[in-house]
Amino acid sequence: MATPENTYIRNRKHVYTKTEIGYTCSGTPARETRNPIFHNTNTKQNIMAKQEEAFKKVQYSVSMRKNPMRPEDAPKAYANLQLTGIVSLSHLAKHIKDHGSPYSRDVVVGVMTAIVDCTREFLLQGYKVDLGEIGQFYPSIEQEGAETKQAFSSDNITDYRTNYVLGSAFDKMRREVEFEKTTTRRAQAAALKAESEGLTQADWTPEEDENDEP
Repeated sequence: MATPENTYIRNRKHVYTKTEIGYTCSGTPARETRNPIFHNTNTKQNIMAKQEEAFKKVQYSVSMRKNPMRPEDAPKAYANLQLTGIVSLSHLAKHIKDHGSPYSRDVVVGVMTAIVDCTREFLLQGYKVDLGEIGQFYPSIEQEGAETKQAFSSDNITDYRTNYVLGSAFDKMRREVEFEKTTTRRAQAAALKAESEGLTQADWTPEEDENDEP
C-alpha cells in the first residue's frame, strides 16, 4: 500500500516524518526499514556481508519511567529495546543452510529437534547438559519446607525446572552491537492507524510511551 510521503507523527516536542526509508525525527535520518538480507546481490559474499551488518544493528526507543523501587523519585528517561522480529526454527534452519551448510533445511531442523529432545531426556535424569558456546542447561527444584527432616518427602517438591547459563557465544555482546534510536511502538502504531484512515498526521502524548513494549 502506497504511503503519502508527508505522513508524520507529532507530539509536543518532535515531528516524525515518514519517508521512503522510514521515519525521521527533527531532520535526523532514520534507519532504513528494508531488510538488507533480501536485497538482490550478485555474490554469496555480498549476502553474507549484508546479513552480518543487519544482525549487528539494534533499535531502541526512549520513554520516561519511574523507578518502582523508588516511586517518590522523578521519572527518568530509559531505553526500550525494539525487537527486529522473531526468527522461527524453520527460518533459523534456512539461515544455517544459506551460510554454507551442506545439509538441507529439513535435516537441520531434524538435528536441532533431536538436540532439544535429547537435552530434555538428560535433564529429566538429573544431568547438566553442556552445549559449549550455546550454554549450559541444568535442573533445579522448587519446594515447600517441612518442620523436620523426617517429615520431608518428595511430596514437598512442587516443581522441577530447567535453568540456563549463558555460553561464551552470547556473553558480553555489547561491543558488537550498534544501537539506533527510533520511535516507540505506540508512536508507530499511531502513524499506521492514521495512514489506514487516510490521515496525514497522528497525535499522541509522551505519556502513552511509558512502558513501551518491544
